[in-house]
Amino acid sequence: MADYRPSDEVEADLKDKERDRFVTYMDATGQLVNRPVDLVAAKEAKENAGPGYQTVAQDQYLETYREIRSDCCKHLIDDAIALHLNRQRSIHFGDESALMVGDEPYRAVLLAPDEGVSAIDVRAYLKNKGYVAAQILWLDSSGTPVLLVDQPFTRRYEENWYRYGYLEGTLPRQQGQTYLVVFLPYTQDHPSTDGLTATLSGDLVVTGVANE
Repeated sequence: MADYRPSDEVEADLKDKERDRFVTYMDATGQLVNRPVDLVAAKEAKENAGPGYQTVAQDQYLETYREIRSDCCKHLIDDAIALHLNRQRSIHFGDESALMVGDEPYRAVLLAPDEGVSAIDVRAYLKNKGYVAAQILWLDSSGTPVLLVDQPFTRRYEENWYRYGYLEGTLPRQQGQTYLVVFLPYTQDHPSTDGLTATLSGDLVVTGVANE
């Protein structure tokens, strides 16, 4: 006759086994990462979860003013990166990044969204409390700046067992906005908000979407 085990003992044993698991995944830099995962805690967190992010702005982007030359980015147009509807583009800022023309050598990337793209999702990953604190500059068809967005991020998602934390925001695209420049308005790492650090090296993901 098999030994009898109380149901609460069996349930506790199953929970212990669920805690003793690992998951392997590809992180934002393309590296394989092996991390322990507590499925019990994950289930409990999901049951008590809120919207999944913190609001870092009132779900609005901030248009601002900064002295930028009218020809700051025309030299980048020939190397424009296509941004297709519902497709992501990964952008890395580092020592090899292109520079804007102006008094300060700001690192920049220029994208050319498809005509069907009516909004842009921008995501900056948080690594060791650092992120690329990018600003957004829209250009017209001639490459002349028409709109500067100082704070594109409105939501903050904390890190969990399968991905880094990140900041995210959605920006509408207006008529006459042809090219999108993502740039870093600083030339060295410096303290940012909420205990974070604005860094010169890091990753962004930009997605072209259509407003419904």
